[in-house]
Amino acid sequence: MDEAGHLLERTAELMRTVLERNELEPDDVISILLTATPDLRSAFPATAVRALGITDVPMMCAQEIDVAGAMPRVVRLMAHVETTRPRSQIRHVYLHGTSVLRDDIAEED
Repeated sequence: MDEAGHLLERTAELMRTVLERNELEPDDVISILLTATPDLRSAFPATAVRALGITDVPMMCAQEIDVAGAMPRVVRLMAHVETTRPRSQIRHVYLHGTSVLRDDIAEED
């Protein structure tokens, strides 16, 4: 079911987890691209990120390609950040069963 409150809560959880697992601060964020599957239309995912206080960076919301059989109700987040971590130490975040999308790089919830 597509409900704005649920969408915003889960998107905020995703952003917080990305920051925590990668030991990042909001000031490290340069820009964010958020996508949602076509069945999510109740709110802009960027609204949840801005509610966390990340308000001074560009954000773009886009719709995922509507591919038959794709996992429904998924928000994806790609953050461009400043960090000294090598790419091999970046921790990618997949929550609530989405690890099947990239089980080669996903960590446990």
